[in-house]
Amino acid sequence: MKKLVWLFGAWCLLLGGTVWAEEAAVLNAPSETAEKVKAVVNALNPSYETFWNWDSGEFSQGVSASLYTVKSAQIPVGSVRLGFGTNEILYGGAALDLPGICKRWLPANVKGIATTAPLDILWSVAGKYGRVALVGGYSFAEEEPAYGLTFGAALTF
Repeated sequence: MKKLVWLFGAWCLLLGGTVWAEEAAVLNAPSETAEKVKAVVNALNPSYETFWNWDSGEFSQGVSASLYTVKSAQIPVGSVRLGFGTNEILYGGAALDLPGICKRWLPANVKGIATTAPLDILWSVAGKYGRVALVGGYSFAEEEPAYGLTFGAALTF
């Protein structure tokens, strides 16, 4: 058995060789791959969020991605999103991107007042990652419409 493993290994090394391609492979160009992954993540602008179903009063977890992003002065301030949550809820809606709104319209002196002592950590987290959306959809588990509010964190590079 040991000879068979060595023979197979030698055969793979001799005949396997290097595969050549026009475009760079993932392992051949890790920095280029990282840039492509960043571009895809920034385009989809994924979000992990909590879905509050107003009809049933229940909370569930979900993930969503941006279908269209609204920008003001090249800063994202809102988006149209599509998501899927626990309890088999497929939902979509309009989201406000708190980081973009803070960056675009909140004056620097208000940011200074709002970031004093106890609010500093809360403001830094909400102002960097926060997202709030009004959504509607359908719960396949309960076989009824689902509508409510989502609040969560954005993932961007």
